[in-house]
Amino acid sequence: MLRHHNRVRATIMAGFRVLILNICVCAFLVAHVRGARAADSDRPATSRPTKQRFGPGHFQPGTFSRTLEGPVAKLSYGWQNNNTTTTPGPDANSVSNSFTYELTIKLSRLNQAVASFGILESSMTLPITYRTDQEKMSKLRARSQEWTARGFLAHLTGGKIGPDYKWMINQSRADVYPVTLQLCQLARAQGYKTTRDIVGVLASFVQSMEYKVPPSTRTDDAGQQIFTGGINMPIETLYNGWGDCDTKSILLASMLANLARERAILLMGKSHVFIGFKDVPHEGDRTLVIQNETYILIEATHTWPIGKLPEEEWAGLNKGQYSVIPLF
Repeated sequence: MLRHHNRVRATIMAGFRVLILNICVCAFLVAHVRGARAADSDRPATSRPTKQRFGPGHFQPGTFSRTLEGPVAKLSYGWQNNNTTTTPGPDANSVSNSFTYELTIKLSRLNQAVASFGILESSMTLPITYRTDQEKMSKLRARSQEWTARGFLAHLTGGKIGPDYKWMINQSRADVYPVTLQLCQLARAQGYKTTRDIVGVLASFVQSMEYKVPPSTRTDDAGQQIFTGGINMPIETLYNGWGDCDTKSILLASMLANLARERAILLMGKSHVFIGFKDVPHEGDRTLVIQNETYILIEATHTWPIGKLPEEEWAGLNKGQYSVIPLF
């Protein structure tokens, strides 16, 4: 992505200088203003992947329906779980089982979660006025803190902002806890016992959702444009029944966060996101070792078995094209 720089104007007013800065999130850490100088200005660049690496036709969506009944939404899902194998190893055969699941979501909680995430689009280019460097730093930090409280991080280099995935997961654990619990119960009722097999059922549920890219903004109740960066909160993904790579990965990660002793990472590249969970790998699994802990990789976008990745993504990971974000 293009890096956007700050535009600075200096004018003399009543014996002191007022500088107007179109902020690029972390500008106060990047540059000091000396005199009056100008550079091209725009909104801060975002540090999330571009879209449409995997599109329709590369996955097998399950069934989904939604019915609104007063203050609640009743959701119904159906899908195939292909993440369980007969025996560990590269030549293992998948065991396919069908699942159906019904979920009720309170619309008040859905609206609350949606409203909590995202920043005013106008704030990304809103000028800040100040008299001293100290006042400038204070106002920049205040704006950054406002964004942090609404699920966006100011990156320390490059003048970029991006979704705070950890924030999204922490805010969503309780929302997806009933889903996690009930899917685990469904899995055990069909004879699934190991952590890997339980995770496989959770993953297949998310994988089966339709691939669709969320819009980068939404309109709030006051008619203002809210920048979301093209990612939805997990409860909204459940309500929609669709998502793209990071939207679905964060839903799955939020569910895994409710499993005892589970640990997970997010792998973010320029055009794709997937996750890994800590477990003992099977022979042939695609894994990543971090500080002597092994993470089995999961492609949440479509129905790749646990531990398998498209060759393009595996090659990119080995070339260092992905950033690793520890989640929990």
